[in-house]
Amino acid sequence: MNIVVYVLFILISIIPIYLLVDSIYEQDKIEKEPMKLLVLTFIGGCIALFVTKILALIYQHYIPFLVEASSKTELYKTFLISFGEIGLIEELCKWIILYIIVWKRKEFNYIFDAIVYAVCVSLGFALIENFFYLWNSDITVLFMRSFFTIPGHAAFAVIMGYYFGFAKYYKTMGYNNRCTKEIYCSLFFAIVYHGLFDFILAFNNKYINIIYIVFYIYLLVNALYKINKTKNLSLTWD
Repeated sequence: MNIVVYVLFILISIIPIYLLVDSIYEQDKIEKEPMKLLVLTFIGGCIALFVTKILALIYQHYIPFLVEASSKTELYKTFLISFGEIGLIEELCKWIILYIIVWKRKEFNYIFDAIVYAVCVSLGFALIENFFYLWNSDITVLFMRSFFTIPGHAAFAVIMGYYFGFAKYYKTMGYNNRCTKEIYCSLFFAIVYHGLFDFILAFNNKYINIIYIVFYIYLLVNALYKINKTKNLSLTWD
């Protein structure tokens, strides 16, 4: 690969991630999160990518027709890959990293903090995923990832962080049942949205592509709504 092209590929892989992380960080209006913890969650997201690769291999091993499917089972294959191998495994790994690193930290004391940390985890994941694509794809694929997949990962993270933040708030207020509900929501909606994102994308059809664009716009609008709702929300549990 020509060195100029290689550098261009790397820039395409990194710049959108940097811009999105910086954008979310700037939206944190009440109290900026410490850079060390942001870096730690980002690295945690990088590690989560390698864990998902291992779990995906195990998943495929125990569900053989994911690898070789007849036309009769092709829809099931797509569904199980989109919602199981991608949606469930990827978002669960991100969620576990988020919980392990952030849940008990004193710096996590506002609802919007969860969105910031979740985005760092998710885009750390996306960065390493980009490097996997770097070796096997052309520049068109990387551009598509920059405009669709990377913002998609950020949107899933915003949705996860939104419910995760409210879960911590309700936990500290003593509403354990409500906390449990929000915890489940933080994982459930991230899995469902991610699964739908990949399931729709798997069908290369012009009509399906219209559905994909509509869903993608809805996903971004939903994420922006949750950001705007919580960025100035001064509920704290210090």
